[in-house]
Amino acid sequence: MHYIDLVKWRKLKEKDLNDPLHRWMVYFDERSPPALVEEVLNMDSAIKMTTCLGTVKQLAL
Repeated sequence: MHYIDLVKWRKLKEKDLNDPLHRWMVYFDERSPPALVEEVLNMDSAIKMTTCLGTVKQLAL
C-alpha cells in the first residue's frame, strides 16, 4: 500500500514524466492542465487504455 500526499506532489515545480507514478498522478489530479494530461496519455499506453475503457463503459450504460 502506498500513501501519496497530493498536496506535496502538487507543490513539485517539475513533474518527472519519465516516472510512471508522476504520470498517473498527472492523470488523476483534476488540476492538471489538459495539455499535460494529453502528453501523459500519449506517453503511457496503460493510462491511455484506462481512458479508452472508461469511454466504452460509459457508452454501454
